[in-house]
Amino acid sequence: KLVAALLADPRVDINTQDSRGRTPLSYAVGRARSIDIVRCLLADRRTDVNRADMLGRTPLAYAVLE
Repeated sequence: KLVAALLADPRVDINTQDSRGRTPLSYAVGRARSIDIVRCLLADRRTDVNRADMLGRTPLAYAVLE
């Protein structure tokens, strides 16, 4: 519910990247217990599923590694 509330705020940058270039989606798919968060992020049209980090890894790459 917290994630959904945050995503409802248009000021939230859903594709923000940390110092390594990872996005919230990258972190969420890398954790098996975060499936509800992944669903919330993917349901938002603003989510860039192809945004790569500094190593060139996309969220899909992290999902495969998990």
